[in-house]
Amino acid sequence: MDKMGEGYGYGSIDGEDVLSKLRGQRFRHLEGQVYLDHAGATVYGSHQVEEHAKLLMQNVFGNPHSSSSPSSQRTTDSIDSVRRDLAAFFNTTLEEYDVVFTSGTTAGLKLIGESFPFSRQSSFAYSMDSHNSVLGIRSYAAAHDARIFALPVDYKPDFMVMSFYKLFGYPSGLGALLIRRSSAPYLAKPYHGGGTLAASFPTLLDASRPHAATHRRFEDGTLPYLSILACTSGLQSLRNLTMPAIQRHVAALTKYAWHALTALRHANGARVCTIYGTHHRDPDAGSIIACNFSTPDGAWVGYSEFSTLAALHNIHVRTGCFCNPGACQAHLGLTTDEMLAHMAQGHVCGDAMDIIHNRPTGAIRVSFGYMSTQQDVDAFIMFVATYFVSSRTHLAASRLQVGHDVPASIRLTKIAVFPIKSCGAMHVDRWRVGARGLLFDREWALVDPATGAAFSQKHMPLMATLRPVVDLDAQQLH
Repeated sequence: MDKMGEGYGYGSIDGEDVLSKLRGQRFRHLEGQVYLDHAGATVYGSHQVEEHAKLLMQNVFGNPHSSSSPSSQRTTDSIDSVRRDLAAFFNTTLEEYDVVFTSGTTAGLKLIGESFPFSRQSSFAYSMDSHNSVLGIRSYAAAHDARIFALPVDYKPDFMVMSFYKLFGYPSGLGALLIRRSSAPYLAKPYHGGGTLAASFPTLLDASRPHAATHRRFEDGTLPYLSILACTSGLQSLRNLTMPAIQRHVAALTKYAWHALTALRHANGARVCTIYGTHHRDPDAGSIIACNFSTPDGAWVGYSEFSTLAALHNIHVRTGCFCNPGACQAHLGLTTDEMLAHMAQGHVCGDAMDIIHNRPTGAIRVSFGYMSTQQDVDAFIMFVATYFVSSRTHLAASRLQVGHDVPASIRLTKIAVFPIKSCGAMHVDRWRVGARGLLFDREWALVDPATGAAFSQKHMPLMATLRPVVDLDAQQLH
């Protein structure tokens, strides 16, 4: 592989490469893994867990609502310190923005949606490539007959949401909502839980009084204060490397991966990888590459097939539409009617219906983090080259002369159909072939009614003893 471009890594200290030291000391749990799903969740460092545990073992932290307790005051002071650190991380202050802790980005957006005073005079505008959690606010706006339309614009925010595991991996289940103080009066929260009220009366509804501090009004119940304390180490890790250096590092990795993927060609000269986006024109395109792969004759490789094979090689990627139907629709060239037709055929988020009518229903996403390395990219490119790049020229099916004379040396001895995933096979002498292979092969799955997830032999080995049978004439499964 070629050498990395300018911006890769974090230099050296006393002759020792900082990135190599970082991986060796804090991310040893990544050994043998190629983790390329940092947009889904980045990886926590061992130092974050160790420092958090040390903090808890050396101090006593109490419920912040028990204000007279010294352990409670310690908790409150520590949480306020994290609020200040987070505001500084986003280049603002607590004088301009208040920091409200939530369970994550989605909870923050929901809080805005249910608290904003939508009316018939309101307009809710959103980008076409908005995340589903943003699209969810439409229901609040529509309930008040507000106008709703999509608009590709960018403003300095009155509200900003984030999840900590996206920034530094640990803790999960915790996020923050930053509210511009000048915009806070517009939010009318409909529910007030414990800790949000300065005064409350069980017999007088209108006499209840919310706390004056914005974050106190919006943080229902007891905060996950022990988890909040874990954010200090994660934020410090990013500050030590500096965000400009991290940006340069992931940009160099993205550019390197883009050039490597776009250079791949099959033996007949056909392109292997189609990348969605403007990475080749935008030096600040970010750390994400969304793509699909194709065969020498131009047929698409299903993202489900790709991710299954990648998982066998400890390569971690994300596939599908990434909770972003607008971007998926735009880049895949799908109309709304086509997406509705996909849904009518049974396609839902997270399933394996990756190709419908010879077109992909989603994509493969590769994303980098501050601890990602050139070796991660090289391993991914080598995987793609090994399994998805043809080294021999193949004729398109339409150009093949199909004959029925089978050489004596080639003999089909057995046909096995697996109607239910993870169950035993049905052996047949002859069988129909459909658009996706053997008809009804792996067509069904046994589903856990409690979770909605399909059972597998990994959790239920006895499934292999079940022998389902498909009766084509009666159109029944036995």
